[in-house]
Amino acid sequence: MSDLSREETLANSADRMVQLGKLFVRHDRFVDLEQRIAALARQRRAELKFGEIRRQKGLSVIGESGAGKSEALKKIRQNYCVPRKNAPDERVGEFVTVETPSPATLKSTGIATLEALQFDIVGKLSAPELWKLVRHHLAEHKVFFLHFDEAQDFILNQSGREASSVINTIKSLTQSETWPVSVIFSGNTVLADILDSDFQLGRRLPPIHFENLAPEADLDDVEHILSQYLGAAKLEFKPSTEMSDFLARLIVSASGQLGLVFEFILEAIQLVFDAGRTTLETGDFKEVYRHRTGAVDGANPFVAADFKSINTRVVLEGKLVRKGGQNKPWALS
Repeated sequence: MSDLSREETLANSADRMVQLGKLFVRHDRFVDLEQRIAALARQRRAELKFGEIRRQKGLSVIGESGAGKSEALKKIRQNYCVPRKNAPDERVGEFVTVETPSPATLKSTGIATLEALQFDIVGKLSAPELWKLVRHHLAEHKVFFLHFDEAQDFILNQSGREASSVINTIKSLTQSETWPVSVIFSGNTVLADILDSDFQLGRRLPPIHFENLAPEADLDDVEHILSQYLGAAKLEFKPSTEMSDFLARLIVSASGQLGLVFEFILEAIQLVFDAGRTTLETGDFKEVYRHRTGAVDGANPFVAADFKSINTRVVLEGKLVRKGGQNKPWALS
């Protein structure tokens, strides 16, 4: 292959990956979350139809980093971003996401919430003044859902009095007498512990758990995800073992994290595109894992016979050491 044709192949690969990256594959955890949010929206629309103002329930989305929570919520948010009549700002839909700042105080999170509502703050305002503005603009924009990402930081980093103020502020948003909203928290398992410690808040934000994938239970879901990407990429797939064995290896390699399964599939497809091939193979996933971790074949789930014994979480976090000198293979510490 000439240098020019090689550059053309790589440029074409980049173009195709951009297009493939736009694909969202629905999966079981996403469908459950989408349906729960849709039910809340239907209930709110019915209440508004009959002039009812009621306390709003929300939900919490719990899962480890890489579980796919953020991408799922981002996709669902798109369902509630259609232009509305007389909307003061078309950039603000019925579903607003707030990226929890660091450090997350009641004041800094109030500022972040107003920014998400496209409001420019003038002058210095106290926390109560900021949240009064938040409530006003939630009503102004007729927001249904206010989502706080990494919400455990919003509460966990506070002192006892500040933590109580945060919880009371969230409760006030759900039970406003003028425009209550459904609050959605997403975060890790620490968030579940926080909600368990406050009965009223936990009752208003019942959890949906994005559990880690398990080879014993989730092969069909992962096969569906893979098949959708193969179809979109117009590739064949030739695993070196039975499909069920390959899928189990893929789940283990991602340490059961759904988000990583998506990433591994896309990175393996890019290797195929870059090489100008039309068939995806197990070896492509082996290379993706090696590039990610530096692990040799004995610690690579796509190669090792006893792949389930590999602590891939430790490997993915980079906690590998060399034992006995530079020429020894990688081993877990």
